Amino acid sequence: MPSFYNLGTATVAAGGTAVTGQGTAWLDTVRPGDLWGTHKGAGVRIASVNSNTSLTLAYAWTGGAQTTAAYEIQFTPYLTNPQQDLQALINLLGSGVNYALGGLSGAGGNKIPRLTGPGTADTIDSTNLAALAGLAGVADRFPYFTGAGAMALNPITAFMRTMMSATQIDGALSALGGGAVGVPAFKATNVAAFLTAAGILHALGNIADDAVASITMGSGAGQQGDFLLVATNTASRSGIFGVRTAATSTQIIPVSTINGINYATASSPPTGTTGVDGGFNVFAGNDRKVYFENRVGSALPVYAWKLTS
Repeated sequence: MPSFYNLGTATVAAGGTAVTGQGTAWLDTVRPGDLWGTHKGAGVRIASVNSNTSLTLAYAWTGGAQTTAAYEIQFTPYLTNPQQDLQALINLLGSGVNYALGGLSGAGGNKIPRLTGPGTADTIDSTNLAALAGLAGVADRFPYFTGAGAMALNPITAFMRTMMSATQIDGALSALGGGAVGVPAFKATNVAAFLTAAGILHALGNIADDAVASITMGSGAGQQGDFLLVATNTASRSGIFGVRTAATSTQIIPVSTINGINYATASSPPTGTTGVDGGFNVFAGNDRKVYFENRVGSALPVYAWKLTS
C-alpha cells in the first residue's frame, strides 16, 4: 500500500492555504490530517478535503508558490483519526449533562429525564404523555383527558373550527348567529347602546317641522301585538300605544288618553303634511311601520321604545 499520493499536479500560493489540483482525485483518497507538501521536505496538515481538486491547509504553506507543479501528500496512520474521535467522545461523556443523566436510576417506570440546571437532572412522570402517544390520529378530532393517564378523542366540527379561528369578537358572534345585529349589541358600552343595538330603543333625533321619521315593528307572519312608548321633550306629546302592525288591518290605539298626539292608521306613508297641523301625529302603516309626523311648528326630539311580540 503506498504511503503517499502524487497523481496530477497542484497549484498553491506562497503563504496560502488553498490548494487546487489538476488531474487529481483527492476526495476518495486523501483525508484531513494527511500532510501536504512533503515533496518540499516538510508537510502541512490538511484541514479539509473539499473535492477531487480542492484542499484547504490547516495553516499557511511555507514552501513557496507553485503552479501546476508536481507535489506529494504523505498519508498519516489511519489510527490517528479514530483516536481523535475517541477523545472527543470521552470529552462528551465527561460533560456535566452526561454525569447528571448517569446519576438517574430510572426507577418507578413511565419516567423521562429532565435537566434541572448545569450538571443536574431528575425525572418526571410521563403517564399523560404516554396516554397521548397511545391515541391514533384521526381527522377532525381533538384529544381530551378521561381520567388520570387516560385520554380519548372527541370530534371537532366545522362550526367549532370557525369559532376558534375567529380573530376578533365580530367573527365569533357571527359564527354564533349574531350577524350584523348581534355584534353591536354585544359591543354596547351602556344600557342605552344595548337597547339601541337590539332594536328596542330608537333615537330618532330632532324631527324637523313638517317632516316624518319611522320605525319598523314586528316582522313575523300575521298580525303583531306590540307596545310602543314615545317620548319627546314635551310631556303632552309623549305616550304609550298598543300597536297591531301587519300587511293589512293595521291599528294603533293609545293605552291612556294622550293630549297633543294625534294617532291614526295610514294606507300609505305620511308626507309631512298628512296629519293635523300644529300637532304631533303618529300613524300605523300597512307596511309594519309606525310613522312620526312632526307638525308642531319647530323641530321635535323623539325617542321610541318598542316591545314586539
